[in-house]
Amino acid sequence: MNFNYAKKQIKIHIIYGSKSDIVFFDAAIALLKKKKITYEEFIISAHRNTKKLLDYCEKLKSKKDKKIIIITVAGLSAALPGIIAANTDLPVIHCPVINSPFKGLDSYISAVQTPSAAPVVSVGSHKKAPENLIAFIERIINLF
Repeated sequence: MNFNYAKKQIKIHIIYGSKSDIVFFDAAIALLKKKKITYEEFIISAHRNTKKLLDYCEKLKSKKDKKIIIITVAGLSAALPGIIAANTDLPVIHCPVINSPFKGLDSYISAVQTPSAAPVVSVGSHKKAPENLIAFIERIINLF
């Protein structure tokens, strides 16, 4: 399908838990570029820079344009998606990074076990998960 995504004015924010998580998401970034879906990238550690993350959430709350889908890309305990979901009213989709002895399952479980007041959706924990996430985002955008 060939859609004009810019016309839909949906913004994608990709937040990495650390610089080392970026390479895991490379295939997804290539898909976003190929489909001409605009996005912004941020590196904000929930553990090492909580204040910066909470400031980011506050900025999102004050924006008048709420057509933002947040993608978090993080491994290990992955507090990132839950903190964002708890501090904004925007949809958060998590992509677990396979960077631990548990092959990303720890990150996946951390994301999907958030309380009901902080809903997070997660794609699976495998190397094609970033591409699945973009396909899912594309379906959401096409609803508008």
